[in-house]
Amino acid sequence: MIKRILVIFGIIFMIFLISGIILKTEVEDLEEKFNETCYIEARDLMLKYEITDKNLINAIIQELGCLKVKKRHPFKEFISDSTTWISPNKDAFRIKGYDSKNGNKLFELTIRSNDYMEIDGDEYKIKTDTCIYDILDCYAKTRCLVELPIVEEDNILEFSLQGEIEYSKDDIVKKYQEVRKSKIITEEEFEYSDSYISIKTSDEEFIDIYFVGDRIFTRCRKDKFDTESLKKVKDKYGDIISEWETGYYVLN
Repeated sequence: MIKRILVIFGIIFMIFLISGIILKTEVEDLEEKFNETCYIEARDLMLKYEITDKNLINAIIQELGCLKVKKRHPFKEFISDSTTWISPNKDAFRIKGYDSKNGNKLFELTIRSNDYMEIDGDEYKIKTDTCIYDILDCYAKTRCLVELPIVEEDNILEFSLQGEIEYSKDDIVKKYQEVRKSKIITEEEFEYSDSYISIKTSDEEFIDIYFVGDRIFTRCRKDKFDTESLKKVKDKYGDIISEWETGYYVLN
């Protein structure tokens, strides 16, 4: 009985093996039209990111346009890469490209890593060297919600004033207490001016407070990161991604 079961499993395995050899998948270029994209929506497990920065979009489009992919084999590649197809330490990024912010959707796909992606529900192995996942992952890291920290005179390590601002350290602390009531905004909504206060805290937090008319815009940067992924992106595209986790705020 056991021998019969082993023979049956052996036959089934041989069928899968032979099917795996016969059902070959060819390497192909992506035929998506990316060049008209001017707005990208990216989403991981936690957040949705609206990407409008032209340099960042151009880098993403360039990476996508250069990809050569091979449809993931139903048997053979499942055996060879089943441990790396889905990594518990990686977020998958589902991205959609549009010809304008409220225009037509040009493409939709999922980037699982620099090696795997999905298009229309089909799984593909990426055959070309790419940093598409690195770009999305590094960008997501910079979009973490950075809360405005508590700042008191004792933890202001240094500060500088630009424009026609004349504040003492005590004045800065009082103004910052008002600023902490600000609401969070996106980087695209943020505004700069020639009149601003820069603060460095003893906890290595960098806070810039910009005065624009009757509004106050605040940027807080902390936890600078330096990873191999960021180095790879910078080597190829320069400073398209910040090295900091950054929060943006406005007080009306």
